[in-house]
Amino acid sequence: MAGKNADSTLLYFNGIDGATGGYALPPMSRNQLARYVLREPPADNLESLLAWESGALEGLGDPLDLSEPATAGWGVVFAADADPAIEAALAPLLDLRREQAGDLFHLFNGPNGVQRGESTADWLERQGTSPGPIRPEMVPYYLLLVGSPEEISFRFQTELDVAYAVGRIHFDSVAAYADYAASVARSETATAPRPRRLAFFGAINGDDPATNHTTTTLIDALAAALPTRAAGWEVATTRGPAATKAALSDLLGGPDAPAVLFCAGHGNVLPRDHPDQRRRQGALVTSDWPGPNEWAGRGPIPADCLMSGEDLAESADLTGQIAFFYACYGGGTPLRDEFAHLTFGNRPVQIAAAPFVADLPRRMLGRPGGAAAVVSHVERVWNCSYEWRGAGAQTAVFEQALARLMAGGRVGYAFDEFSRRYAHLAVLLNNLIEARHYGEPFDEDDLIFNWTANNDARGYVIIGDPAARIHQT
Repeated sequence: MAGKNADSTLLYFNGIDGATGGYALPPMSRNQLARYVLREPPADNLESLLAWESGALEGLGDPLDLSEPATAGWGVVFAADADPAIEAALAPLLDLRREQAGDLFHLFNGPNGVQRGESTADWLERQGTSPGPIRPEMVPYYLLLVGSPEEISFRFQTELDVAYAVGRIHFDSVAAYADYAASVARSETATAPRPRRLAFFGAINGDDPATNHTTTTLIDALAAALPTRAAGWEVATTRGPAATKAALSDLLGGPDAPAVLFCAGHGNVLPRDHPDQRRRQGALVTSDWPGPNEWAGRGPIPADCLMSGEDLAESADLTGQIAFFYACYGGGTPLRDEFAHLTFGNRPVQIAAAPFVADLPRRMLGRPGGAAAVVSHVERVWNCSYEWRGAGAQTAVFEQALARLMAGGRVGYAFDEFSRRYAHLAVLLNNLIEARHYGEPFDEDDLIFNWTANNDARGYVIIGDPAARIHQT
């Protein structure tokens, strides 16, 4: 998240360097940012973005009902060289979705799977379709990618997600795939589903402006709005000093764990060569940590102030839970820095030895009694997600997604507005950059803000089956 300090014109970026306790990116001026924004190339999938922004992707003929696999279809997409044992391990989930989707169930494996480095447009072409209206008989709306972001890139996922509801799973063992499939199938058919409880968790790290602003502007607003949109649900908030690691542990598999959990705070950021990067990049920084100002000069953030995958209790029961983590790198880390190379020429372009899914959501899903899905961010997250320059707080996209999820909507369908928002922002940004290149007048502040908002909106991903839902009786 980026915010402007009240006493200066510098921009401050979310994400805490876990190795030093300081901000992962130093503050910078708007003029610095503007110079590098102009280097941003057009989006690779501009055709899809334009079509989606204009509402042209909802299918040929009569509008598609995207709410259910029976009408929108469901498919699983493997890396072309995936281990066949993984497909076998997913049998309980595949059987459930095949029953629900009927003739619109698709299995993309072997030669129909994704080749390494393959673009979204090329893969769609091989399936007999193209960017444009959804044709579920060719490629279904709900698509579960199976494989690491080395095998199926994050860019492939986010580009495909403009038009489709896309999720991803990647685990280290075949057993973890089997655990996930069994957990999702069990959660959707259970006679005693998880109680209808929505929990908000908002960390505040001392006088840190980023977490103070996020909790007061996003968490508090959502906690006030959702009770009126979710009849029969209990809504609870843990914020500020109460938002400790112990409290978060209880929400992640304790006796009163909620059906829906929404967390906001800093994500832990570590350099490429750090031995703990894969384990703790994107770990949630809790209120136990006093913030970068009080912590200055004291070294790495202690593990006691981080919630990472290895901190989940062995006894944790997350069956059917769907979580949202508003945190830098909370969903995963790409191979290359998506924007620091544009704004800080002396920073490394490559930020990880290989791209990876964050460890906390992976461990939440790939375990007996695991969660159904986690929605979070690949790369940094920015406050443009929930406020707009000149218009103040804009939390409607979060409210709509959570309300639809709590009403029984499938997670990919519930968060569809995030994809539509990204498409709209990408088209606006492309128009501004194009105008600048043709020598037309442009507003520097508009360019900066739209570039920031576009890069932020692109980064939201679903870890888990996009057709997962909160089972309700």
